[in-house]
Amino acid sequence: MATWLSIAGGFAVSELFFEGVLLLIEEPAFVHSLNLEVGARVSYYDTVGNVDTWKAGLNWRLNDQLLFRAMEQQATRAPNVGELFAPVTRGLDNATIDPCSVANVAKIDAKLRTLCVASGMQAQQVGVVQDIISGQIQTFAGSNQLALTGAEQAGTTTVGMVWTPDFEQLSNFSLSVDYYDIKVNDVIGSFSAQEVLDSCYVLGDLASCKQIRRVNGDLQDDTAGVELYTQNLSYLQAEGLEVGLSIGFDLANLGDLQ
Repeated sequence: MATWLSIAGGFAVSELFFEGVLLLIEEPAFVHSLNLEVGARVSYYDTVGNVDTWKAGLNWRLNDQLLFRAMEQQATRAPNVGELFAPVTRGLDNATIDPCSVANVAKIDAKLRTLCVASGMQAQQVGVVQDIISGQIQTFAGSNQLALTGAEQAGTTTVGMVWTPDFEQLSNFSLSVDYYDIKVNDVIGSFSAQEVLDSCYVLGDLASCKQIRRVNGDLQDDTAGVELYTQNLSYLQAEGLEVGLSIGFDLANLGDLQ
């Protein structure tokens, strides 16, 4: 007999936006064309409230073959239905050690003992309870309806060029090189079980300590484990170069190869 979880969720969003490309300069020396590209969006979600996004950039075409471009953007992503309203389910996650267990008794100092107590242990249980079994620990994953996930925001900078020379031997040749720097604040995600344990007992983060459920000081009870709810993490950052190359060959009667 199937069992259905009684959970439902949704959100409504209203948006107002505009985009435009404005030709600033055309046909003087060293500027075949110079365009300003802009855009803005104002959104209201009934889950996270008002969020704004925008972009501003320049496209400088030096001639028919060479284009330089730069763009600065602020992007926003509101949590989706699954991230907001997923049911809480039990599962297993990999973890190497319970720092408050007998396996770590030789390294438990006064600071760690205080953190173990802050995560739901009694003082006499610290360094006595059993360690994690078989490298796995029970987890509770899903959405925390008492602390819904907020929107994430990204700042993006891209600078690059596109070269499209006219080669007799090749068709549709195009080479692009772009530098990008992207930082996403309040990124939506979840930690692993060991990351939560380390955040509490190594870094001393009391918010992480509250995500650890102990029963009689132990993490191996059926109702014990680590909460891995979807939440806003600190940030995610990426930086690098992206290179794109496109080449076409004329194969006469055989057609074209791209």
